[in-house]
Amino acid sequence: MRFGLSVIKKRRYAGQFAPERNEHYIYLNSYLEELKKYDEIITNIDKMIQPDRKNPFPEKSFLIENRAYYDTSNFLIELRERIEKKTNEHSIDLKSVEFNFK
Repeated sequence: MRFGLSVIKKRRYAGQFAPERNEHYIYLNSYLEELKKYDEIITNIDKMIQPDRKNPFPEKSFLIENRAYYDTSNFLIELRERIEKKTNEHSIDLKSVEFNFK
């Protein structure tokens, strides 16, 4: 799990280099989804769709991912809907169950 924490920290630190950009959130959210940290993803999406976080093109044009911005893609809306569904799903943790078929 230590590795996982360092990945999360690196993604968060990336935002310091271009705070008006959203690309680092896309990759952070993808990793958080693997960890099933859905509430954090929703919080990130809420930041990403703030009116002042539009696609920075043409002021900035280097490696812009259109899906990272609410005004150039539906990706964030669709991601939020998918994550909200997951938060409402019932799940069973089978890690604590031992299957012994001997």
